[in-house]
Amino acid sequence: MNVRYVRVGDVLRLERRLLDIDPAAYYSAIGVRSFAKGLIRYPSCTGAELSKMRYYELPPSCLVVSNIKAWEGAVAQASGEDVGLVVSNRFLTYVPAVPEVSTRYVWHYLCSDPGTAALSKASPGSADRNRTLSIKAFEALVIPIPPAADQEAIAVELDSVVSTAESGIPDGAPVVRAALAERIISQAYGCERVPIGAFLKLMRPWLRLDDKTTYRPIGVRSFGRGLIKYPSAGVEALSLLRYYSLVPNSLVVSNIKAWEGAITLTTNNDVGLIASNRFLCYQPSGEGPSLQFVLRYLLSREGLQALGKASPGSADRNRTLGIDPFEKLDVPFPSAQMQRKIVSSLDVIDALGAQERRKQQLLAALPQAARNEVFSKLV
Repeated sequence: MNVRYVRVGDVLRLERRLLDIDPAAYYSAIGVRSFAKGLIRYPSCTGAELSKMRYYELPPSCLVVSNIKAWEGAVAQASGEDVGLVVSNRFLTYVPAVPEVSTRYVWHYLCSDPGTAALSKASPGSADRNRTLSIKAFEALVIPIPPAADQEAIAVELDSVVSTAESGIPDGAPVVRAALAERIISQAYGCERVPIGAFLKLMRPWLRLDDKTTYRPIGVRSFGRGLIKYPSAGVEALSLLRYYSLVPNSLVVSNIKAWEGAITLTTNNDVGLIASNRFLCYQPSGEGPSLQFVLRYLLSREGLQALGKASPGSADRNRTLGIDPFEKLDVPFPSAQMQRKIVSSLDVIDALGAQERRKQQLLAALPQAARNEVFSKLV
């Protein structure tokens, strides 16, 4: 491929048509998201509500560069349908200066790692808000320009990758999973019930902390997202609370965030961790449902409502779950077979959610990986 290296200013032309803003008229302004995430199209507002800057008409199908966030990839391509929008002097808008250059190709290049690095280098400053890209510096950037047909092929290929990534996981997928999970756990709502205190026992073997020993404290994430395992630290780094050795294979409940699902189970891998008195730790002490089922129930809609009622307070930070109110909560006690079936089904739903999140992460990284692969062959 025959690639030329040219200055941006030799192939693109700054196009700005200054507007005389009418305070009573309505305008639709745009912004540019960082990391090649596209244009922001703001709701229309009156001229009086616009910021006190100069405004220009946005040229259709132009390249738009934020002069204060270009260093982190705030570059976008306007579409041919972006007519009647306005842009402040914080943005540079460019159209081809020569017919054989595609702004969409240039956009993809500037969004690649080499392109963003060049924009960052051209945006000097000691702080993020002062890292301004000037017109002169931008137009002095040297970029690789292959023949027009190759530019078009590259742009079409990368457009396809971006479109695939943006399609992502259907927006309704998490809602569908949550509804299905609720339907599964609701099978147990009508079963015989038993108070938590009747079959679970509070286990908190208090520690006498040693100044010469390091400890690894834990937290519990809300919404059933598991343990937080903090780095090991000495006594001086711990809060002024009582601590105990965390008991493996137990139900652990945050007494200040239980109302939003800060509940989890420990495993044999959690030996050696410590928890403060902000966490309740329970193990089976009699006949009752399994810890796995109890966790699933407490994270259900009905379970969270019960935890909320047992955690009174006027503000989130004051909504504390006491030991006695927690142990008085009654939970369904279905047959062992039903418990296993419910837990197994919910495990499958969680696994699907984890797969979707991983797929979303991979899709989000796909455009940048594709751009870097393409332009590494040109640079």
